Amino acid sequence: MNSAAAGALIKCISSESKLHIRLLNRTTRKVSLTEAGMEYYHRCQQILDDIEEMEGALTNLHQNISGLLTISAPPEYLAKNGTPNTAAELQGHSYLKYSGSDQDMIFSKFDIEYKKLRLKEKIVTNNGDFLVNAAIYGGGFIIQPTFITGEAMAEGKLQQILIGYEPPPLALYALYANRTFLAGKVRSFIDFASQFYGDTPYWDD
Repeated sequence: MNSAAAGALIKCISSESKLHIRLLNRTTRKVSLTEAGMEYYHRCQQILDDIEEMEGALTNLHQNISGLLTISAPPEYLAKNGTPNTAAELQGHSYLKYSGSDQDMIFSKFDIEYKKLRLKEKIVTNNGDFLVNAAIYGGGFIIQPTFITGEAMAEGKLQQILIGYEPPPLALYALYANRTFLAGKVRSFIDFASQFYGDTPYWDD
């Protein structure tokens, strides 16, 4: 028996002692799981899978959470170039474009046909924070979720334009494989996220 197998066997024996139940059938020739051992194994595997899934959800939390999608521009830019009051008045303005999104889909949500606007795509990047900073320094207008633009808008560095063209808020969903043996940590995380963000996330208050 190699050291890894021996270590696993020792831990299993320790668990048997703690649980007061036999998990393994042991003979001189082989070791096999008892019915209780098989159930114990499946439960442990479920816990490990749930933890891995939760860690993945936490890693991607920033990418998945969204609030309202707004069109924003800095006051100085608007003072110099004029404030669009209709979709058609966006034509000719400098657009700081997020490359990771479907422009036709986004502008259709604003009831605007993107290809007819003939915008000046001054910057194209997949970094929303970079676009916010570029907009603040007068680069043009951006379309970003309020969890990215909220602070700059609250400080007056960006101003929402075309109010009323906002699409419905984007929702946050918690996905997990099944409800059977749902780990307590996963349930706690789901409850925490639900209470923390609520119907209106804190950045939209």
